Amino acid sequence: MLHMSDARPEQGIASIRRAVALSDATTRSWSVLGVHLARLGETEEARSILNQLLTASKSRYVTPTSIASLHAALGEVGSALTALEQGLVLRDTRMVFLKGDPHWTGLRSEPRFVALMQALKLDRDGPGLSPI
Repeated sequence: MLHMSDARPEQGIASIRRAVALSDATTRSWSVLGVHLARLGETEEARSILNQLLTASKSRYVTPTSIASLHAALGEVGSALTALEQGLVLRDTRMVFLKGDPHWTGLRSEPRFVALMQALKLDRDGPGLSPI
C-alpha cells in the first residue's frame, strides 16, 4: 500500500492524482486515490470515485479488491466484505494479499473475513504477503 507523509498529505494526494493521470486512469490507481481521500476525510470525492468504479464494473473488469478497499476506507464493512467474497469467486489475484495488507485491518475480526482467510488458506501462521 502506498503511504503518504502525514506531514504533507496534500503533496501525497497530488502525487497520486499524477499517478492516476499517467496510468491512463486504471481502476487500481483510482482506488488508491479514493482510499487516501477517504482517510483524509474527503468522503464525498472518495464516494464519487467508488461510484465511478462501480459504473465501470458494469462494462469492464474492475478488480473486486479495488472496490472493497474503497468500501472499507469509507467504513462500509458489509459492502467491503461482499466485494471481497466476489473477489474469491472471480479469482482476483490481489486476494493473496488479504493477510498482510493494512487495507483490511478493520475487517479482520469479522466472521466473513475470517471465512475468506480460511477459504484462501491464509489463516495459517506467518506474516502473509504484503502488497507492493
